[in-house]
Amino acid sequence: NIIEQLPTIAVQGFTSIQVSPIQKAKQPTMGSPVNDWWTFYQPAEFAIDNTGVNAMGTKADFMNLCETAHEYGIYVIVDVVANHMAADYNYSRSPAILDDIRNDNSCWHNRNSNINKYSSRENITQYDLDSVLDLNTGSKKVQTYVLNYLKELIDAGADGFRFDAVKYIYYGDTARSADFWNWYMQELRAIKPDIYCVGECWSGEAEILEYYGAMNCFNFAMSQAEGTVAAAAKGFSISKTAKRKQVLSSSRKMARTTFVNRLFSEMKRERLKASRLS
Repeated sequence: NIIEQLPTIAVQGFTSIQVSPIQKAKQPTMGSPVNDWWTFYQPAEFAIDNTGVNAMGTKADFMNLCETAHEYGIYVIVDVVANHMAADYNYSRSPAILDDIRNDNSCWHNRNSNINKYSSRENITQYDLDSVLDLNTGSKKVQTYVLNYLKELIDAGADGFRFDAVKYIYYGDTARSADFWNWYMQELRAIKPDIYCVGECWSGEAEILEYYGAMNCFNFAMSQAEGTVAAAAKGFSISKTAKRKQVLSSSRKMARTTFVNRLFSEMKRERLKASRLS
């Protein structure tokens, strides 16, 4: 019932919302418990699920959401899973997967083994992520399916995308994975010049920066409970924070250093005030 909450979201000052993946999943999600969230991250097709058994609704529901959100000045970001598709048992492909992809071995890496060496680019881009089957995103067929899905979402009213598992996509080093996303973003901007995209890249800031030429990325090192801001707030060494800040400032699109400086200065003042009061 996101649409019912839009007036409240707008009044609170939010200008965008993100919805879970709306691709067809390996099994119906209508009426499923909340802890079955993982089902949405095991897609079976690259198309908006219009079967009527998806808890996220139908294509018409999504279009209505976008239209209503735009009336309130709110953008709609869609979570997209492009790295993998649904598994069945023992690394077999789910029978729910579209036959044209499911029965084409060239669309898969076929390693039949989970990622076991995160320091290896080949391992994380070709092996399976938590038993979901890794797609060969170097395949033109797979690339076309994903791109057509994104076009469908844009046509339905989406303003942008959150891409799942960006560093697990494509083969080779980080630079080549970043090149993959640069190409995708060029294709998307040709359709919608103001498209907004953010990638999920669980990694250090140095690697995250590689993807900033293509899209925004979540800075997990900065935001986690034991990340930079939290550490500074707890009174740990800001010199370590300063080193991270230098990495941030080298990026074209990351946070302004003036903001980071001001944030840490305010934190330091608050700690001094608290110590004097005690």
